[in-house]
Amino acid sequence: MIAVKKPHPTLRSRTVRTVLFFFVSSVFVLLCALAVTRVVMGSGLIRGPYPAPGKSLAWLLGAPETAYNYAMVTEGRVHRSARPDARFLEWMRDTHNIRRVIGLAGADPVHETAKKLGMEVTAFTWTPSQLPPQDELDAVVELLAGGESVLVHCASGSDRTGYAVAAYRVERLGWAVDDAVLEMSAHWHNPERYPDLHRALRARFERSAKDRPVPGSARKPVSSDPELLLAVGNAHSRIPVD
Repeated sequence: MIAVKKPHPTLRSRTVRTVLFFFVSSVFVLLCALAVTRVVMGSGLIRGPYPAPGKSLAWLLGAPETAYNYAMVTEGRVHRSARPDARFLEWMRDTHNIRRVIGLAGADPVHETAKKLGMEVTAFTWTPSQLPPQDELDAVVELLAGGESVLVHCASGSDRTGYAVAAYRVERLGWAVDDAVLEMSAHWHNPERYPDLHRALRARFERSAKDRPVPGSARKPVSSDPELLLAVGNAHSRIPVD
């Protein structure tokens, strides 16, 4: 009969310690990586919207806003984003009590989800490179200023959404045009790509300023908003595409 040699107790305990060390080290590295990823996502350095795996990671880390190029335009009322999905719409309903969704990239299957969640839906088919029809832009501005909790979106939340929010800022909140354009840039819009459109947009704003002057007390220069200044500063190094 052949005797089986048992492992030496010291060798066995050393093996256990080694395994535990590598396990604890791996967990520590993973947690550090997740923490760094969370900070980077929250900083807005990575352009939203993210692809599906990135969105899943953002939800896991509790940072869905950047994944959808989301921002609050006016406290508690007007919100902007890239194309939402069902999970994001449900989160917007529960977190911000959204009552209406305005889609600027045409009808979308996700709008049916919005209706099932009890939201009203208004859809327009705009293109990134052309100024929206005046009556449609007027209608969107009216909805944004109407008092409902609203989410306005396009495909990436950069160009078409930027035009709508800029018109609302300038024509209803009294922002300077340059400040509104800076905010557009902070959400990955690049004014240099569409110079003709911006000339037309400025012409509209000049006309609206004469027709509907806004009291000076309503004006909010971008220089008074530190978070927007930081976002605009980060935007200078980006190359946005809708």
